[in-house]
Amino acid sequence: MRIFFSFVKLRDKLILSHSIAIVSVVLLIQISIYIIGVRAQIRDAQAFDTQIVHQISISLDNMIISFKRVLNSVSMKEDIQELLKIPIEGVTKKTLQYEIDNQLYSHVVQQTIMIHELDSVYLYDLDTMRVYFKRYHHVNDKEQNSFTLHKQLYYPDGKVTWKMGEDTVFFYRAIRDLNSLDIIGYLNMSIHQKYIREKIDGIASNKKRFIVVLDSEDSIITHNAEAENKLEQIVQSISYTSENSSYIRNLDSFGKSLVTTYHSEFSGWRIISVISISELTKAPEEFSRLIFSVGIVGVLLGVGFSLISSYSLVKPLHTLTNVIDEVENENFSVRVHVNTQDEIGKLGKSFNKMIEKIDILIKKVYQEELSLKEAEIRVLQAQINPHFLYNTLDCINWLVEIGKTDQVSTITLSLAQIMKLAANNKKKFVMIKEEMDYIKAYLSIYEVSLQGYFHYYIDIEESILLYPIPKLLLQPIVENAILHGIKKKISQEVGHLHIQGLQEEEKIIFRIFDDGIGMTEAEVEQLFCDKYQNNEEKQGSKGNRSGIRNVHHRLQLIYGKSYGLYIESEIGIGTMVEFQIPIGKEGERYHVQSSDSG
Repeated sequence: MRIFFSFVKLRDKLILSHSIAIVSVVLLIQISIYIIGVRAQIRDAQAFDTQIVHQISISLDNMIISFKRVLNSVSMKEDIQELLKIPIEGVTKKTLQYEIDNQLYSHVVQQTIMIHELDSVYLYDLDTMRVYFKRYHHVNDKEQNSFTLHKQLYYPDGKVTWKMGEDTVFFYRAIRDLNSLDIIGYLNMSIHQKYIREKIDGIASNKKRFIVVLDSEDSIITHNAEAENKLEQIVQSISYTSENSSYIRNLDSFGKSLVTTYHSEFSGWRIISVISISELTKAPEEFSRLIFSVGIVGVLLGVGFSLISSYSLVKPLHTLTNVIDEVENENFSVRVHVNTQDEIGKLGKSFNKMIEKIDILIKKVYQEELSLKEAEIRVLQAQINPHFLYNTLDCINWLVEIGKTDQVSTITLSLAQIMKLAANNKKKFVMIKEEMDYIKAYLSIYEVSLQGYFHYYIDIEESILLYPIPKLLLQPIVENAILHGIKKKISQEVGHLHIQGLQEEEKIIFRIFDDGIGMTEAEVEQLFCDKYQNNEEKQGSKGNRSGIRNVHHRLQLIYGKSYGLYIESEIGIGTMVEFQIPIGKEGERYHVQSSDSG
């Protein structure tokens, strides 16, 4: 079979494969849609019903919490507590009680007026009812019984409790004095079953889904079953557990049904959802019949469409294949010319962009490597210029003449150390410790030669000494600070140079401070302009400032455009030069690459 297909043209393969695929898919979907669809529908329904009963439970818990807050608010209101503590005595007992009860009524209404679900309120002192009002419903026998105070329903510690009535949920709270904590009264509020039902209907809108809410004693609080006999069958057929669950069970009046229960740990109430499996599987059955009908039409249309589309698909693929062959031969100037706007057209455009980027990157990498090599060579050549050597040797001769042989030894050893490091062209990176040894030797020569008019300070964190740094990176900055900053002011006062090195997060930061003559903003900008380098080189400026520019370019070539030098300077104050280099794996990578490239 594989040998046969290897000789079949691509267009014929597409037509044949499309036809086989469409027929196979239709048959497979027709056979499996019912099983897979029903399982998926039941799984989704279990998740959905679990979410519904959970949301209902949360809504009812929030309702209870809201009522608890109202009870607490009324019970702890200072005006109400003060009125309840007033003794009703004397000749004007009835008049006084009437006035106090009116004030109590006013305060209670004020505290509860925004609670729309509130059905009734009962406020008692230690013996009798003082305030009562009911909003929407007639008083039933259970509520008539609330006119009499039943102290056994209230917890002495003031905890809010609730109990189910006929069609009403009652909330109870003992009122305790805020200061002495003694019981000074009792408060009873209620909510009608209607509002609980409205909360359920707002979440579970499907009329085919039956919802039952039971209290902690498995008494029915509310439900949405239309027939009472169905409700009784649901309650009798379902076993109650304290665990939340979702399972399938055969119920007499519903048949095979999905039952989902949720038990609220806060209220102790249980929410039960029941929906028939036949109701859940209507959509998969209808979808299965629809797939079969569409599949037959799809087979006919698919074969015809394959005949038309295969030609427009194969032709641009041939064009793309030819261009790929050219690219394999390293011809990056070729481009794909596809006039379609479909996936093949996008593929052609993306391929063109990719080839263009590859071409640009190859040229860019080549140019950057060239620039890096040239910059490194220029930096190395600039490190030990003839003027510096001449001054150093002249200083040695002068020290010998005046008999300061100990300083001759110091300056000779420093010069030898500088020459040794500068002569090692193979090593592109060194440890910060080595770089600082070189800088110390370099600065010690100037400290001796300037005879007390120059002092330097080096403050490098010990934790960074073993990290790699590009070789001879600091020397041009230090040289520029001495020659163009400090040396131009030492005729008047002593010059100072301070080198600081520290680690911040994943970067090493170097700062070089000098208290030389400083620079203007225009002079700082000139340090980074390439055109000024050519002028300095033509003029033969000793100790020219092109070394600063080389360091800036070097940092960007090695670490990226986001790196480089940052310079702050002020005339008469001095100059600060700062740069950063990455550490850790990134720094080690640069170290290895640069070392290998040497």
